[in-house]
Amino acid sequence: MTEFSDCGTTFVDFKELLITNKEIEVLKKLALKLPREHISIGDTGDLQNLFVARVMTDVKEPTVVNQELSNHILRIIESDKVTRFVEKQTGYDGKLKVRRSGFNYMPEGSTVGLHDDIRTNPNYLFFVSLPICTDYNGGAFYTFHKETKEKLIYPKQDKLCISSCSIKHGVEKVLSGTRAALVWFYADVNTPRLNQRDYTHDPLPKKSAAAKGFDGLLDPQDIL
Repeated sequence: MTEFSDCGTTFVDFKELLITNKEIEVLKKLALKLPREHISIGDTGDLQNLFVARVMTDVKEPTVVNQELSNHILRIIESDKVTRFVEKQTGYDGKLKVRRSGFNYMPEGSTVGLHDDIRTNPNYLFFVSLPICTDYNGGAFYTFHKETKEKLIYPKQDKLCISSCSIKHGVEKVLSGTRAALVWFYADVNTPRLNQRDYTHDPLPKKSAAAKGFDGLLDPQDIL
């Protein structure tokens, strides 16, 4: 397997993250309760076709949404044990903090176009993708080797993905079943709270969910 230092991506058994089976089941149940919205244009203008359930957004600044449900999710992924594990896997010598999070749902025909995440926020360092639904075909994560530029395809449905936000990546078309994952993004704990994206010279695409204001968010009184 290509090491993280070579291509900026690694896959590990999610149990190594020290999230328990009980916590995984909690995440799955909470994921089903969150509202989803269809995404066709990403924040960087890449073409997408998937559904997203928001936990924490980051347009002007990190904002927890659907709080009654999302706070339970964040308690798990923001724990010290999870943070320390990601710092060790990436070799980061500072302290990381979750900046953005959500569930990605990709039924048959879904894709994620090639993009990087530092255009969304130049302070993003790494993202983690924790598989929730793995009964699908196709839908492989792909990126490119830092030096050779060779396309690297990772058809690892049951593995935890940790990747650098600075490398371009995408997800190939799901051929059958549903691919679902909880994804969260890290910045350094000392990063300024305001999103550092230059919205004047790099505005959000008009049809992106962020530009439209995230139609699928729940008000607290709407949560059963």
